[in-house]
Amino acid sequence: MADRRAGFTLMEMLVAFALLLIGLTTIIGLMSAGTAAHHNASARDRAAQALAAARLSVQEDLFTVDAAGSVSARPRVVLDDRITVPGFSRPLTVRVLVPGSDQPGWRESETVPGEFIGEVEVSWQERGRVRSLTFPWIAVREIPYMEAVQRAMER
Repeated sequence: MADRRAGFTLMEMLVAFALLLIGLTTIIGLMSAGTAAHHNASARDRAAQALAAARLSVQEDLFTVDAAGSVSARPRVVLDDRITVPGFSRPLTVRVLVPGSDQPGWRESETVPGEFIGEVEVSWQERGRVRSLTFPWIAVREIPYMEAVQRAMER
């Protein structure tokens, strides 16, 4: 009878170790891709929150109300307003441009009275680079929200 020893051969151990390395490398690669996707989603979420905050800030001061309670006929021109947003170390810069031009201001809607169309440009600095986003916006001539709340509380 041949003298055989129980156990694994060196070749079997090397194959098993290679399979283990391939599996671990794949898992680590997936984890780093997931981390990058998480950071990307987090940055997009912060940007969306910042845009919403910028929009609300601009909208609150868009139309003025005089002592008689009437709303101004045109929205104010928004040019390089600085808005502080939680989560951003530096303030955002917001300006509204006439659509299709680089002139600040609003274009009055031709179909709906009391509506004004503008392109809102929001810019911020992130990691040493200035980033910006431009989106269309329709402003409706109305009493600012906080003004309406104060009037309701006075009644």
